[in-house]
Amino acid sequence: SPYLIDIFEKYGWEKYAVNYLWGTLGFLYNAEEVDDEDVTSWTVLWDENYKNRVTIKDSVRDTYIIGVCYVYKDELDELAVRYHANLINESEYSEAVTEIINRRDDETLAKVEEALKALKKNIAGFEVDSGKNDIRTGKIDINFAWSGDAIYSIQTAWEESELELKYQIPDEGSNIWFDAWVMPKGANKELAHEFLNYLCDPEVAARNMEFIGFTSAIAGDAMLDLVNDWYGVEDGDLAVDLSYFFAGTVSEGKSMIIETDSDNYNLLLAQYPTKNIIARCGIMEDFGDQNEKLLAMWQRVKANIVPVWIYFVAGGIAVGIVSVIVINRQSKQMRIKRQKAKVGKK
Repeated sequence: SPYLIDIFEKYGWEKYAVNYLWGTLGFLYNAEEVDDEDVTSWTVLWDENYKNRVTIKDSVRDTYIIGVCYVYKDELDELAVRYHANLINESEYSEAVTEIINRRDDETLAKVEEALKALKKNIAGFEVDSGKNDIRTGKIDINFAWSGDAIYSIQTAWEESELELKYQIPDEGSNIWFDAWVMPKGANKELAHEFLNYLCDPEVAARNMEFIGFTSAIAGDAMLDLVNDWYGVEDGDLAVDLSYFFAGTVSEGKSMIIETDSDNYNLLLAQYPTKNIIARCGIMEDFGDQNEKLLAMWQRVKANIVPVWIYFVAGGIAVGIVSVIVINRQSKQMRIKRQKAKVGKK
């Protein structure tokens, strides 16, 4: 997509990387248990109404986003007001959000540490890959998720049990991320280029995205057709303009506006956020000479934390032990009854 090519060129990434996937960070939540309005802000994670019903990423860079957006909420809210009042444009808005989420001075690190330590008391735990399944099985109601995992969970939950899950990027802003291929030193360049050219073919990329769910960096006719097959609804009452992503890559005259309905709208935005949503998403940069301090802060935040899966496993073991005890007691009672019955017959 020309949109992603421009970003890679801006940061100089195109010199050594080929974009593969892209997406956002936000809330995957159970719409039957969580109010839509609650997840429009990162502050919901500190809300005691959801105590022990939330999991966040066991990843310092991802979770740092939560802390810094919480610490600088007022500043981010003011940026949103200015953007919607047309006082700043999309680029200026995104650059301002990027600057905020990359603040790593000592004062900011201290404030984020304090915020995350307070948050730790309210969440069910940290996770990396289990959240997308835990929310489907009812163990939690809100998961801090990558958009691709959210898409998987939303589709799977509905297919399995018609459980309605949704995805939301908080109003304060978030992170837009990119997965890319890089070539290690000593690689077979010819074969590597052939492999990448194959993956970047629009028809191949469309099949790949259909299989993995995460959004491909590739545009083109085949990809747009796939998106229309997934989310397009004839005479739909909602429309999403994806020209920012597909412009210049599809056949002349082909519409890049997806007509859809309320059943598909949220999932489509998780896959392809609108320009207004992207405007409030920043790009995380390397923390440079503050990286060691960041990692030390993260270790202090996580101190004495037991991974969330252990709680669920322990809970299952506890249930199993109780079941065994109950069964053993019942068996013992039955043996006593049978012995009494035998005595009575003699």
